[in-house]
Amino acid sequence: MTKEKIKEYKEKLKEVKDGWHGRIDYGLLDLATEVYNDLSDEKWARELYKKSILEFNKENEISDTINYFHGLSRFANEIYNNFDKDWGNTLYNDIINSQSPEGILDVADNLISAKIANDESKLRGKELLIKLKEPNYLENIDQDYKVEFLSGIALRLIEELGDPNTGKIFYDFAGSLANNYMDFMDLAGTFIRNKLIEEAKIYINKAKDSAEDGSELFEVGMKYLEIDDEVTAKNIMEESLEKFKDEDEKKEHIERIKDLFG
Repeated sequence: MTKEKIKEYKEKLKEVKDGWHGRIDYGLLDLATEVYNDLSDEKWARELYKKSILEFNKENEISDTINYFHGLSRFANEIYNNFDKDWGNTLYNDIINSQSPEGILDVADNLISAKIANDESKLRGKELLIKLKEPNYLENIDQDYKVEFLSGIALRLIEELGDPNTGKIFYDFAGSLANNYMDFMDLAGTFIRNKLIEEAKIYINKAKDSAEDGSELFEVGMKYLEIDDEVTAKNIMEESLEKFKDEDEKKEHIERIKDLFG
């Protein structure tokens, strides 16, 4: 049986190298885990993991620090979860030292929510999330994405780690940076998700004031539906109709209002 399995995995390795399984680096990564779990062949698995990272390096410039270490996090998490925690931790340290916000976020997510997560790893993940508020990390996040990024961390702190107080610090910080329709809508959505309705209304109203066209204003009305305020929702949706310049688009939204309210 083992010989047959080895033959099967050797054939699959050839397929991976020929690109039959999508990206070669991901194919090698997945195959390494399969070999280790199925054959308990540590030597071969380690060789495949190393090859997967080498293949990743061929396609990704390490000089592009932020994106490189974001991509590397997938390999680090797989190795940490399924093969060698020490090696995984070494890769984690490289990612953390790189100051790649999305790479660090991927590591934190894994430490918090992976099947092998425990109290110690969750605490480490939480510490990494909190670290991402520091200026030297924030400066590596696109300006248009910062509010969404920070509100996402707030959600993790509240929903996955049960820490609403620290979550609120991140919400408040994200709110201080919000200055456009999408930022306000994103924050409103995260507050709604956590049933913080009064806070959500603040940002829904800010989104209403910054809406630039009928479609945006209509979506503000949809946000009011999410908090079960049908009267305000309908009023805003009807108001939005005056802002549509395209008659077909206007008719489409009239039908949507009829479908929603009868």
